[in-house]
Amino acid sequence: MADDVLLSYTDLARRWNLHIEVVKRKIRASEIPIIRLNRKLVRVRLSDIVAIEEAAISNLPKSFQSQFPKPVEEASA
Repeated sequence: MADDVLLSYTDLARRWNLHIEVVKRKIRASEIPIIRLNRKLVRVRLSDIVAIEEAAISNLPKSFQSQFPKPVEEASA
């Protein structure tokens, strides 16, 4: 999607409350799809992150699923 919000590694680490090295490890393991803007600049799509979060929640037992609100994508600025 052309107007999709892009997150940096730091943004994703904050969103998931993880150390940035854990995010980098997950990206190296191809667990998180990336968008390469140039040789050094890499971002992740918010829509991909929301899909990963929804999949993780749907794999939980039903009794736990109600504890998580449905993820809402942040509005682009």
